[in-house]
Amino acid sequence: MRMSSKILVPLATLSAAGAIAGSTLRLSVSGDSIGASIRDALLPLVLLGVALAVASAVLGALIARRLSRPFQDLARFSRELGHGRFDLDVPSYAVPEADAIGTSLRDAATQLDGLVRREREFAANASHQLRTPITALRLNLEDLSMWPETDPAVATELERGLGELDRLSGSIDELLDLARGRRIEAQQVVDLVAVVRASRARWARRLAAESRELVVSQVGRRSRTRVPLGPLEQVLDVLVDNACKHGRGTITLEVRDADTHLEIVVGDEGTARPGPEVFRRGVSTGAAGSEGIGLAVAAELAEVCGGHLSLDPTSATTRFVLWLPPRERTVSRPAAPAS
Repeated sequence: MRMSSKILVPLATLSAAGAIAGSTLRLSVSGDSIGASIRDALLPLVLLGVALAVASAVLGALIARRLSRPFQDLARFSRELGHGRFDLDVPSYAVPEADAIGTSLRDAATQLDGLVRREREFAANASHQLRTPITALRLNLEDLSMWPETDPAVATELERGLGELDRLSGSIDELLDLARGRRIEAQQVVDLVAVVRASRARWARRLAAESRELVVSQVGRRSRTRVPLGPLEQVLDVLVDNACKHGRGTITLEVRDADTHLEIVVGDEGTARPGPEVFRRGVSTGAAGSEGIGLAVAAELAEVCGGHLSLDPTSATTRFVLWLPPRERTVSRPAAPAS
């Protein structure tokens, strides 16, 4: 239906065609003509609005990208700092907040670099200072064991002491390698049952003096894996020593085949239920002689073996579980980046 607009115009005088004065002149305009006029008037405004919206979106994206770039760089620097890179070249930024964060990262990297360097120097110095008296003591014990006047039983005990000194020297070298970020490779496949039996032999005399017993058992068929032997023996020594100092009754060393992995469970008959915080440095159980270091070192050495040290939450007594990889997995600790 066509629409029209009517305009009535009164005439006061006669028109040139002879119309009577006071008559009305009727003018009509079609709706299409009015709509076209409105569209012609609004179209530039709509196009201008769309153009402004697009330009605002593009400009906003560019500004947001420019403002977020410093924070993306800072996130990358933070990841590198977490991975042990302390030589961060953090630039200055025009954004005050980003520049403040960058300054904090530079200061943290400098402090961590100095801290790690001092710890490594201390480890190297301690290793050097310990190695000299250990070597001298070993030579003296070896001379004593070879004297004709030395009783055979005493010579046997001296030989056992020499073996323990060799283990101590090897432990010092391994801990020094860890402090320097070097790898400790798993050179050969070890039988965990043989390892725990050797641990029982090392602790037999001390436990006998305390009227306590250490029992070795095996559950499952598999017991062989490829892990660094030195760190594994140190973990077991820490756990057995912890059971001697803070536990009660019989100490058990159990090798278990858990299908996806192998386990060594070290437990005693004590009812103490420590929490997972005991694996953090400086956290002590509160018992006499507890320094809050041994279990933390054992947890770190367990990771060197490619495993994990945890507490058995289902046991009513104190039981530590050392999770180890199966035989097919080769374990090595990647070298830390140089600072």
